[in-house]
Amino acid sequence: MSRTSKLITDEVAELAERSLKELGKAGAIARKLQAISSANKHGIKKVSEVYNISRTTLTAWINNFKDGSLIALSPKAKKPRSPITAEHRVIIKEWLEQEGRMTIEALRAKIEGFFNIKLKKSAVHNLIHSLGFSYITPRPKHYKQDSSKHEEFKKKSSRANQIQS
Repeated sequence: MSRTSKLITDEVAELAERSLKELGKAGAIARKLQAISSANKHGIKKVSEVYNISRTTLTAWINNFKDGSLIALSPKAKKPRSPITAEHRVIIKEWLEQEGRMTIEALRAKIEGFFNIKLKKSAVHNLIHSLGFSYITPRPKHYKQDSSKHEEFKKKSSRANQIQS
């Protein structure tokens, strides 16, 4: 015979059974309530094996039910998909090919104006990378830098002489 858990009390099990009767036997919340009420009778280990879940998951369900009622057992919202369709991606790729030096902010504004879709900077950045483009910038040059002295240094440099020979 399995051990009863100290985690789940008779009051919690009764409350789970009453909530299950009100809710019905269909849905994700009902499945969790059934597991909670069964855990009081048969133990957490056995119920987790029958429901094919880990003991920590069942324990979390019990704790969440104790703390916040049925709302705590409801499934979490899924991450929304990108509003950019395949047709949008083709047009955006053409824009990037035509204007090679387009910034993320400029592309973001163009997408919002043309498609009426608001995207964050990170979403536009990820879109650019998924289209096969990268944001490469040259190293900055100081305004006082003399390019003739730079070329002269490269010619006289010992490393440049080693490469030439």
